[in-house]
Amino acid sequence: MRRSHFLQEIARLKPVVTLEQAESDVTMVARQLEKQCPETNTNFRLGLMLLPERLVGEMRLMLLLLAGAVGLVLLIAGRVRGELDACA
Repeated sequence: MRRSHFLQEIARLKPVVTLEQAESDVTMVARQLEKQCPETNTNFRLGLMLLPERLVGEMRLMLLLLAGAVGLVLLIAGRVRGELDACA
């Protein structure tokens, strides 16, 4: 089981801990693991990233454009509905 490096964990940082501090701590743990079990942990690195970055990633701009387009369609539909109600 020591050779399985496929797990992805999710954790929450305390409000007083910065991402840089957490990365420093994780790097220290990775070095300790490398010393304890060099056959499975040599050159193995742990990385941290913010959850929104992990979930959205490179799609952020596309999702913002999609949300804007949906908002525009809803705005137009509301105006058309208002005009139809005014005519009736």
